[in-house]
Amino acid sequence: MIINRKDIHCFARIAKKLIESKRRADTAVHFLPHKKGVQMVLQSFEGNLLSYTIPDIGKTAIACRLPFQLIEEIGARKSGGTVVFCVEGDQAQVRWQEAVESPPYTRTVAMPKIRSLPVMPKPSKWVRHPSELLFDALADALLCVSRNNVNVSLKWICFRGTSILASDGKQALIQEGFLRLFAKDKLCLPSKIFMSKEMRSFDSSVKVGATADYMCFEIGPVRFCLRSGKATYPDFERFRVNVTGWTHLCITKADAKFLAEYLRVLPGKGTEDDPVSFELSPGRIPAIRGYDVCNTKTSAVELRLVNSAFEGRYPIQVTVRRGHIETALALGIHQFRFDIADPSFVVGLTTRRYVFAPLYHSSETKVPENKVKVYSSPKV
Repeated sequence: MIINRKDIHCFARIAKKLIESKRRADTAVHFLPHKKGVQMVLQSFEGNLLSYTIPDIGKTAIACRLPFQLIEEIGARKSGGTVVFCVEGDQAQVRWQEAVESPPYTRTVAMPKIRSLPVMPKPSKWVRHPSELLFDALADALLCVSRNNVNVSLKWICFRGTSILASDGKQALIQEGFLRLFAKDKLCLPSKIFMSKEMRSFDSSVKVGATADYMCFEIGPVRFCLRSGKATYPDFERFRVNVTGWTHLCITKADAKFLAEYLRVLPGKGTEDDPVSFELSPGRIPAIRGYDVCNTKTSAVELRLVNSAFEGRYPIQVTVRRGHIETALALGIHQFRFDIADPSFVVGLTTRRYVFAPLYHSSETKVPENKVKVYSSPKV
């Protein structure tokens, strides 16, 4: 069996997004004869599946299994021509070259033992969706989904009608404007595979389908299936923005870049849970203040957003986790809307809403006596 090394390189890079690094040593890659050539298949520890169908140049496809770490070694570079596979008993031999004139590398390994072959789910119905739009939304959802929440439903990404939802109980991302893929809520495990540049390059659209236990995606030669769950996902309808009763802060792109750079150096423990405060007042330069709650002698630092604007009748101070502002900026959200009557506020006015609860909410502006002011640009 002979395969182009560039195909193994592409498969390895996509697979690394699906498999956690600590689990790669225990993962086997199956090479299976296919009507189009060879199909590489693997199953992650969580039960997610990936297949990649490629031509067999030698027209002699064979069934074998190799440790994923060896696939990583072979696919470290996409140059070097072809890879030759041979099988004898429970041993597999692989030979490839790093360059045309370099000596060949040969590896002989015992094929990993398995209980059963992974079987790719086959949805009864597929729906086509623009791939970049969908993958961007699912990659953004990774910033908000729970990794260790006691609420079982929050470890999933939820497809609800034309929306994609993600939450960890402290924050929620609601993205709208997608094709209706399922009649009822459908939950799937989050995965970094949506961030794969190689996978996105195959086609401008992706096929989406589902079975009872999996949510499936197919684009070009790649099919991956993420485990699906059954749980009641929270309702976020109450977080819709009303025209009245809201004040908002609009941060320019230049100030957003300044804020992203300086948030991490504000006083505190240096964690995402450090409290930072929006200090907003009509007619004044908007500011975001940080200080060390464990050391009151340390001066506070105010990041003054010279180019940004606050619209509202009354002064407002809202203290939030630093990580929530960083997530908003990472999502490209620069407009923050506040509702004084509600202990949560909404970010974003288009097809996405990013919601998170403040640590402290007050209509009174509180400025510490000792503070250092840092301006986003020279004062006018």
